[in-house]
Formats: sequence, C-alpha cells, structure tokens
Amino acid sequence: MTDINAVAERIGVPDSSRAVATTAPTHIDADACASRLGISKRHWLRLVDRGAAPSATRFGRLVRWSIASLEAWERNGCKPVRVAGKAVRP
Repeated sequence: MTDINAVAERIGVPDSSRAVATTAPTHIDADACASRLGISKRHWLRLVDRGAAPSATRFGRLVRWSIASLEAWERNGCKPVRVAGKAVRP
C-alpha cells in the first residue's frame, strides 16, 4: 500500500476520492524528443528552430514538448528525419 493510500485510509477518505500516486508525464524535454525520433538533440533543436517540428512550451526556465502534440505530428506524416550512415546517391 502506498503512503498516500495509507494516510487516506487512516483519516477515512473513501476509495473513489483518493489521489492516484503515479501519473504519466504530459510533456518531455529535448533529449526525450530526440531519443523518440532516433536523432541527436542538436538536430531536434534545428528542426524546431526552422519550424519543421512542434513548438515547445515554457514552464519558467524549462522547455518541454507536449507528448500529445508530438504524437499528432507523427500521425500526420512526419517522415524519418535522418538516416544514420552514408548517404545513398541515385
């Protein structure tokens, strides 16, 4: 039993109104965005700077990207940005 649930049980809070101890993140940083796409952080920031990727949200000094906007961008056809290795010439 988590600490939150133990305290809620002691003070008599019903199960339906107890807080959930773990929540999934809604925003991720540049490192996570780059990792998600298989590119470098610097390349991700270049894409954002030129408007080819979703813009960020600022939380004070923190810069984060919404997971929902990234998923929508991916669903709408963002193609692989960079292929590792040598370029293939026609």
